[in-house]
Amino acid sequence: MTGTEEPDPRLRVSDAEREQVIAHLHRSTEEGRLDLSEFNDRAAEVYRVRTHGELKDLLSDLPEINRQLRASAGGVEVVGPGELESDSPALLKLTPKASTIKRLGRWRVPQRIVLKGKASNIKLNFTEAIFSSREVHIQVDDMASSIVLILPDEGVYAVDEIDLKAASVKNKVHTGPQNWVRISVTGSLSASSLKIRRQYRFFKWRW
Repeated sequence: MTGTEEPDPRLRVSDAEREQVIAHLHRSTEEGRLDLSEFNDRAAEVYRVRTHGELKDLLSDLPEINRQLRASAGGVEVVGPGELESDSPALLKLTPKASTIKRLGRWRVPQRIVLKGKASNIKLNFTEAIFSSREVHIQVDDMASSIVLILPDEGVYAVDEIDLKAASVKNKVHTGPQNWVRISVTGSLSASSLKIRRQYRFFKWRW
């Protein structure tokens, strides 16, 4: 399944997908595309409809919604190559030395990421990220470092095949449906650790 395909209109809508569409309605109201009455009416309909087809019909006059619906089958946003900003990199290379590097919030994930750290901490949080492909390859070549990959509750999973030298890997999200984004982690770790997990939650806190 590519980033330009839409979910089957017969598929049932999840609670996470409803919240995604409500957020889109909020943005449309702030932009003046909807008035408050229209927002209230449509928000009520979002919780009434059952399938993606009904949801698409309800929001067909709002821009960008098709992109949201394409992503909602997995709960994450995946954009096609033509929708990426011209300055979006095809490769993200991080080479910290005795440093800490984090990627948080709404950042664009390229198809290829290289992590080559020494005595460093690297954290990549994908929970709000925008993916350019449903296949992402992360190559690691790290020494005496700690790597943490945080994935959203749904829509993304990760597989790993790494050479370890006095190192460890803990992957709690190694399976998922075919329409989810697949992150492949390969390479080598020396005296390092890699953790791949979902986001932790406690009341309003997320980490």
